[in-house]
Amino acid sequence: MSVSYIITDNTVTLNYSDGELDVLPIGRAGSVLEAIKAGLPEAEVRKRASAAALVCDYMNGTVKVEHGRVLYKGEELHGFLVDKILEFANKGYPYKSLLAFLERLMANPSNRAITELYQFLERGSLAITDDGKFRAYKSIQPDWTDWHSGKCDNHIGNILEMPRRCVDDNCNNGCSHGFHVGTLDYVHGFHPGTGIIVIVEVDPADVVSVPVEDCGKVRVCKYKVVGKYTGPLPSYLHTNPDPAPDGDWVPQDGSDGGDPEDPDDGDDEELDEDDLDNDLDQLRDHAVPEEPQTQHITITKPSGSQVFITVNQ
Repeated sequence: MSVSYIITDNTVTLNYSDGELDVLPIGRAGSVLEAIKAGLPEAEVRKRASAAALVCDYMNGTVKVEHGRVLYKGEELHGFLVDKILEFANKGYPYKSLLAFLERLMANPSNRAITELYQFLERGSLAITDDGKFRAYKSIQPDWTDWHSGKCDNHIGNILEMPRRCVDDNCNNGCSHGFHVGTLDYVHGFHPGTGIIVIVEVDPADVVSVPVEDCGKVRVCKYKVVGKYTGPLPSYLHTNPDPAPDGDWVPQDGSDGGDPEDPDDGDDEELDEDDLDNDLDQLRDHAVPEEPQTQHITITKPSGSQVFITVNQ
């Protein structure tokens, strides 16, 4: 019995005699269509389809792409990342790293991080590794410690982590307590001309906040230092349309890399100094001192030894 089929720009849908369907990416359906045109038995068509089908039990079956749907533990998912996975699969691009990324991301307790992280990575041309983690950048002092406390050792191979509850999850706060990692543009504008830029690796499950303002960074509770920056990372899944030659960083706006002026700033109104002083006095009278945030940080060395430090922010 012949197999009926429908061809679109991206897929081939096969309809078998028992009512079952197979949906194949167009780039992988050549041998299946040849079998149908040659009048081969349905069993042969099924056999060829099973080899090319858009069906992938992945990571112990937790994440699955099946008949044009992305499932996580049997639940169908939707959203920007899901659309990207299906786009990659339909066009025959490697997409298993995206599935691994999705599985790790689904372990993140923050719905906002799940929704927004991939788009942040795509905007910043940050690479996703084969095992589903992502690479980003961090600016540190010449002695390999952090700029804020001078206590966090960021030598290559070290893993730095703090309790998730100690990281500010308010996406409306651009700068706040927690580890910050970000894009190359972001770190080049942070203490420009000084220090070291390192490459860090982050599990999507450890991202706590994606700030609303487009500041080029995210807050995380854990990261691993995997290298020293010597040139742009390869974009495994993303492409920078205007890469600078020889790994040099060039601001897209032609500036010197400093913070741009606020475009929302209008003409300053004239202020009465006496009124301003009175307003400041009232604010001081009613202000409540902010309690310092105490962060307990664990640094794991490549040897496996651990260092425990306390930092106040």
